[in-house]
Amino acid sequence: MAALSVSSPGCRQEPPPAPPVVRPVKILEIGDRNSRARLEYPGQIRAAQQADMAFEVSGRIIEFLVKEGDVVDEGAVMARLDPRDYQQALEAARAEGVRARAFFERVSNAASSNAVSEQEVTDAHARYDQARARLAIHQKAMDDTELRAPFPGVMARKLVEDFQTVREKEPVLILQDTSTLEIKVAIPERDVAVSSGNQGTRDMTARVQPEVVVSSIPDRIFPARVTEFATTADRETRTFEATLRFDPEDARVFPGMTAKVIATPTRLAGVTWIPANATIADDDGQPFVWLVAPETMTVRRAAVSLGELAGRDVQILSGLANGDQIAISGVHQLREGMEVRRFE
Repeated sequence: MAALSVSSPGCRQEPPPAPPVVRPVKILEIGDRNSRARLEYPGQIRAAQQADMAFEVSGRIIEFLVKEGDVVDEGAVMARLDPRDYQQALEAARAEGVRARAFFERVSNAASSNAVSEQEVTDAHARYDQARARLAIHQKAMDDTELRAPFPGVMARKLVEDFQTVREKEPVLILQDTSTLEIKVAIPERDVAVSSGNQGTRDMTARVQPEVVVSSIPDRIFPARVTEFATTADRETRTFEATLRFDPEDARVFPGMTAKVIATPTRLAGVTWIPANATIADDDGQPFVWLVAPETMTVRRAAVSLGELAGRDVQILSGLANGDQIAISGVHQLREGMEVRRFE
């Protein structure tokens, strides 16, 4: 037994060496799509046209003809107030107008035979004008008991309860035109000179070719156009506000959703751009990237010359060619000759 106990440790086999770690990395292939820098700005979508609808007169709501999410045409009645008080006032004004007109006609006829003075004719005419003005006021008040859509859109939200008494100008529902949406973004100072130029906002769309990507549907890209651009910076953030509009087409995109605007300024075209975080500096401070060999899926250093920084991208002046594949994630954990695999 002693002999067995002495000899048994010698019978143990050494564990096999651990397999080399194959690190997953995101890989970018240099090509035409890298010839322009992409500037990205987050924002929130809103309706290009929105109205907080309110009655011009006060009263009790007796009917809502639309529900939240209903599509309405321009001029469609969306809600009604109890019209009885306004109807009675209108009928009284109409009767007063009839009397004023009849009196004016009698005075005018009498004036033709010099039975009344010119002043009496003037007073009768003024009385008739006042009656017509009061009639128009009461007619408008009667018309205002119906809330009509000023433009085609979607009833986004009801703000009051059924049969609630509301004051004049008190918002009761929100109407939105979602056929065209807009997004506001804040542009940093360093990007303004790159994207806006000195020719105002008229041709900014052509210069930056903006696109909108909605967070909930990242696989869809919507062309956009610049409609407003503030030329004065915000005092606190030192950013410039830009408003862009886009057509959601058949996608279910609604106001309040988050999105981002992607701009590709033509001024930054003609050179290669890669994510700035894909570059590393060696011990001498010289920048390089990790070049991936597609045959062996191993990496090696490739020295590069850097140019201008635009957003999250950096300009590559030399060191890369079309068709090269570089690692753009986990670059600080890579070593010369390390094997990698594509991270999908």
